[in-house]
Amino acid sequence: MRTTRTRTSPRPSRRRTGRWVPTTRAPGALRGSTTAGAASPRNTRRAAPGRPSSLTKPKVRDHFYVGSATQGDPRIGTSDMAVNLTFGCMTAASGLFQEQLEDGIMGLEMSGNSLVDQMEAQGAIAAHSFSLCLEYGGGFLNLGDAAPEVHLEAMQYVPLERTSGFYEVGIAQLRVGGVDVDADGSYFEGTIVDSGTTHTLLPAGVRNAFDRAWLQATNKTFTADEPVELSREALLALPDISFVMGNGTVVAMRPMQYMQHESDCTYSARLYFDQPGTGAVLGANFMLGHDVHFDKRNGRIGFARACCDFDGDGASCADDPFPYPTCSASGGDDGGTGGCDEGADEGADEGADEGADEGADEG
Repeated sequence: MRTTRTRTSPRPSRRRTGRWVPTTRAPGALRGSTTAGAASPRNTRRAAPGRPSSLTKPKVRDHFYVGSATQGDPRIGTSDMAVNLTFGCMTAASGLFQEQLEDGIMGLEMSGNSLVDQMEAQGAIAAHSFSLCLEYGGGFLNLGDAAPEVHLEAMQYVPLERTSGFYEVGIAQLRVGGVDVDADGSYFEGTIVDSGTTHTLLPAGVRNAFDRAWLQATNKTFTADEPVELSREALLALPDISFVMGNGTVVAMRPMQYMQHESDCTYSARLYFDQPGTGAVLGANFMLGHDVHFDKRNGRIGFARACCDFDGDGASCADDPFPYPTCSASGGDDGGTGGCDEGADEGADEGADEGADEGADEG
């Protein structure tokens, strides 16, 4: 099967080969609380309720090249690695589209006109299939299939609940450590996996049940957005937050995913209970440290813990794919706080590649 790996910000050709496509100018609206742009906890924000985000984008067609020269692929820069891509050229933006750091968004939903759909139609890849492998400091997009060479475990698959639009999955149960969240499963109907949403957003209706489960698992109160000082030991001692999918597959968010590093030994929980009605958005932090395979052809989405270093062989992060500053514990019920060791990984507090524009919420 033909696949190609590219960094998370492939760019169109700079040559003057593009041409306008006659079309009406239609705004592309952002769904609910999803954000434009990408897999970076620091590059995007959550949408404010009632605050629409839109962009005006007349269509353009141009040659679009994918692949990475660092992989030594002889096809790089050849027609074999190009597609005639029709895309929107932004002329106006509002809301989050205007405020985000990125200057665009690469839609990957099952829309019929996404990059992946167009690559499939032109024979550049065999099917609508790709994976996103995101880590703090970078990651990559694999077009055509998953990337098993970076997996740290066997990939587990979950059925997709729909065959067009967003990548929707079924959730049967939420757990905090070994404690079930006692909430009606219907709250999770309509849950989507969306790299274009920075954080993970859960239904407001499960908040009280989650708080009770968190208290039972940790003997502490859960707070979001409130910075706390934690030693590395205390951070790693926090419970996994596990999502039991409709087919029984369990996908866990480890503390390093839902606790965002702020500075030194300070972290903030980036798990929000602000979704009205039903449905959750499993955002970029849910995906961190995993190769997530969006496999429309087989009606499924796969998850595997992975080493998402674009140029690496997987060995460097097999034991610890999340490079955090190491803080010395100083005791206490919360694991203590302490100064971070000098020389800690400089990229630990950065989001995934700041050029990433793989929002799966825009076609």
